[in-house]
This record gives sequence, structure tokens and C-alpha cells, in this order.
Amino acid sequence: MIFDDLLKSFINLLQLIIQAYIIIILVRSVISWAGQTPQNKIIYFLKKITDPVFRFVHKYFPFTIVGNIDISPILIIFLLYFVNNLLSRWLTYIVVRGG
Repeated sequence: MIFDDLLKSFINLLQLIIQAYIIIILVRSVISWAGQTPQNKIIYFLKKITDPVFRFVHKYFPFTIVGNIDISPILIIFLLYFVNNLLSRWLTYIVVRGG
């Protein structure tokens, strides 16, 4: 019972982190459309936490850059939604099971 409650809390925390990261990716993408923006701490922070994932996707999926358009954020968001959905189903299973 305690383990199930701990697991539910952990899954909820993971879902919150995933949703926050999706929002960060969306904000980073919108800011990138504005072109060269002056460097400030917020933009630096957004780039610092999203660039490693973008570079990983570009390395293993080079087709995510089409001309000057980078579609890797779409791929990353799709994957994050998929993982979030799996976590949600797992959490539902734990609750229905009676844990």
C-alpha cells in the first residue's frame, strides 16, 4: 500500500516534469522563430536545457532538419506525449487494481 502510494506520487511527478518540458520546448521553438534574439538569462536557460535533447535527435535522426526548418521539437513532443500517456495508463492500472 505504501509502495503503491509512493509509485503514484512518482508517476505524477514524472508527468508534471514531462508536461513542463513540453511547454519549455514550445516556448523555445516560438522564440527561435523570432530570429536572432538578444541573449538574456531566460533564453540562455531555455537553450541550455533543450539543446542537448535537440542535438541527440539531430545525431540519430538527421531527417529532422528539412532545409532551414527544424522539426525535431515536433518529434520530441510527440515522444513525450507518448511516454506521458503510458505513465497515465500505468497509473490508472494501479488505481483500478486497488493499490
